[in-house]
Amino acid sequence: MARVLVVDDSDLSRRLLADILGRDGHQVTGVEDGEAALKHVAGATFDVVITDFMMPGMLGDELVARLRGLHPELPVVVIS
Repeated sequence: MARVLVVDDSDLSRRLLADILGRDGHQVTGVEDGEAALKHVAGATFDVVITDFMMPGMLGDELVARLRGLHPELPVVVIS
């Protein structure tokens, strides 16, 4: 199955997505903001990133742009 990085400042949203995706056999890592996401992507391989749009510090569109610079082929889903 897929390795999924979930980025959301809401602990409840991260846990909910991790639970749902984990039930389908996906390996899910959850982080609370864009900076943490960039650190995780630099140190591990993910098949997809699911990110919230409205987060403190770095909005989802900035995270997407920075991820595209690092890994242009990495699929990113933005939720709100």
